[in-house]
Amino acid sequence: MTVSTRFRPSYAYVVPIALNSVFAAVLITLTDILSPIYPCVLETWYSDQYIFELTGKMWAEGGIPYVNFWDQKGPLIFLFNMLGWKLTGSSLGIFLLTIVWAAVTVNMLYLLAREFTPQRHGTATAVMIAWISAVWIGILCAPSWDLIEPLCLPFLAVSLLIAVRWFKQCDNNHGSVVPWWHPFVYGLSFSVCLLSRLTNALSVCVGVLVIAIMLLRWNQWTALLKCVLSFIVGVALPLIPFCVYFAAHHAFYDFVYGTVLFNISYAGNSESLLSSQINTIVLILCLPCAMVLVSLAHMLLERHCSPLDWTIAISGILFIALFFNISPYQHYAAVVAIFLPILLGGACRYAEQHIHMHWQTLVALGLVMALLCGYQAKVDNKLIWSEPTYDEPELEQVIQEAHGNIVLYNVLVGAYLQYDLKPMYRFAWLQDWEASFSSSYTKLLCEEFATARAKYIVVQPYYTMPKPAIDRILHNRYKPIRTITVEGMDTIVYERR
Repeated sequence: MTVSTRFRPSYAYVVPIALNSVFAAVLITLTDILSPIYPCVLETWYSDQYIFELTGKMWAEGGIPYVNFWDQKGPLIFLFNMLGWKLTGSSLGIFLLTIVWAAVTVNMLYLLAREFTPQRHGTATAVMIAWISAVWIGILCAPSWDLIEPLCLPFLAVSLLIAVRWFKQCDNNHGSVVPWWHPFVYGLSFSVCLLSRLTNALSVCVGVLVIAIMLLRWNQWTALLKCVLSFIVGVALPLIPFCVYFAAHHAFYDFVYGTVLFNISYAGNSESLLSSQINTIVLILCLPCAMVLVSLAHMLLERHCSPLDWTIAISGILFIALFFNISPYQHYAAVVAIFLPILLGGACRYAEQHIHMHWQTLVALGLVMALLCGYQAKVDNKLIWSEPTYDEPELEQVIQEAHGNIVLYNVLVGAYLQYDLKPMYRFAWLQDWEASFSSSYTKLLCEEFATARAKYIVVQPYYTMPKPAIDRILHNRYKPIRTITVEGMDTIVYERR
């Protein structure tokens, strides 16, 4: 029996999408700290995921971000976790949404790779490249995809995809019109990054700049004006609802402070990348450096400077400069992964056209995939598989005796989740760590703790500060009543006088 040819194109799209989605589900299930195959709360210092989970839980239960609980992130990651918690009433909902988001990301990476892979074995090659890119993201974001970088990736990938397709069109038709929805998508992506971490929008900004220069060069002033207006509409679409929401709850300044103002101080007081271990430096810089080298080599070989080459080269240079001037956390570099399908796809096409490698490229990609999976397993063993469940019986006893009238100071946020404790103060976790970056935060922190609403404060020492930022308040308003052991450290329990 023959299959009608009109159905064949649909299979060509459906099968890769299904495979990519299944791969994303397996990857997240095996490597994400929020996966139900692992204990609910692990004793790990990589606690951002638990901060977002707790924030989402409290928002779902009627709290307001930045007012009832505070963290120096944009509200989109809190909204994502709130929707996940609403979905199932537990972290399982966040895990399921993470799978969906990862599946969308992997498929966007596949579409990007498909633009550059050779015709022979093109689909299989693009799928393999998308999977390699996903594992690379997993390594950078370990132990979870529940971070603001993976949240931005689908928007960034779509923006790059439509820019790539328009750049290709320009090569064949100088003076091509920019469809109105292109700048709208760029604006939407920029706004998503603004509502998470603005530096994530670097690639979008470079792409928009290159397109604007091209329109100016072609004297398309009207088209440029339309693009600007469409871009602004895209920015406003997600931004205005959040502004209205927080203004209606008398928390607009708190929203701006948590999203933008604190992070300015945070960036200005960050450590240098050069202070990190060599493997961290390599993981963060290898892809931006490859972007610069590959794009420059392509321009020299082709003796032609395409807008895509300029976009990749400028983005790579700016990413290198950025990573040298912000805290050396690996997950910051995950947003660069949208360029990996372009680099790998271009390499495969070059191998086919100039070296006459066909099936050998698939073998090479398979070897790269195997190496990355091995490294991912090593990372997960360190951050997830070998970590014990958060279990501090002495702290648990203090929390039970306090009947909720207690604040944890410098204690890991996992304690709130493990012992079902609702924070009394909005500055409820990693207080001295955050105070070390901002004097304005320290002032707000002391103002809140000076109210002495909490009967008990559990203070764990922070290794970079000899005394807690609230030391004067503890001395004047509280008295130490006992010392307990938390995470192997002497931790003091204070009671209000």
